[in-house]
Amino acid sequence: MKNKKLEANLYMAISKVFSGLNMNALKYLLPLWMSPLTGATIRCTFAAVAFWIIGWFAPPEEKTSRKDKWLLFLLGALGLYGFMFLYLIGLSKTTPVSSSIFTSLQPIWVFLIMIFFYHEKATGSKIVGISIALVGALVCILTQRSDDLASDAFIGNMLCLFSSVVYAIYLVMSKRILSAVGPITMLKYTFSGSAVSGLLYQ
Repeated sequence: MKNKKLEANLYMAISKVFSGLNMNALKYLLPLWMSPLTGATIRCTFAAVAFWIIGWFAPPEEKTSRKDKWLLFLLGALGLYGFMFLYLIGLSKTTPVSSSIFTSLQPIWVFLIMIFFYHEKATGSKIVGISIALVGALVCILTQRSDDLASDAFIGNMLCLFSSVVYAIYLVMSKRILSAVGPITMLKYTFSGSAVSGLLYQ
């Protein structure tokens, strides 16, 4: 596809469709069929194994230093696993619709991190957009009531909100490391770190 921007948006749209299906499937499984801890461990371990297998057949990437490999491993063990674990606990207590609202706030946290820690310029329109989104999230947290689908909506929403902050931190840090390593290398070591965290806490 010649239009790279259109191609990127198309891939993002497809990923969001699968994300929506994934949220509903996870809600069916949690917590009746598996605990959030088990769910996070299975996802991380499966992904780690899959990316190592893919790495055997993928084109070779530039050599990565031992330091960068350890950074990627720790980033996965803390950031990626932390996000998944918090999100799955939150999803088990709230609805898929509410959880998706809070995961959609990840770009806002990324932007705020870039403003406060990396001095990215904040325009008036961006500030207005962020304010509207945060007010909307606050309304969802304070007004949603617990029901058959949401056993503890407030706690679930807060956990999903916090998980989106953790994932935003992971995205910012991984982006900085990604400039020095290949994407397959990054995926192998971050998911390996998250898988080890999950197995240790089982």
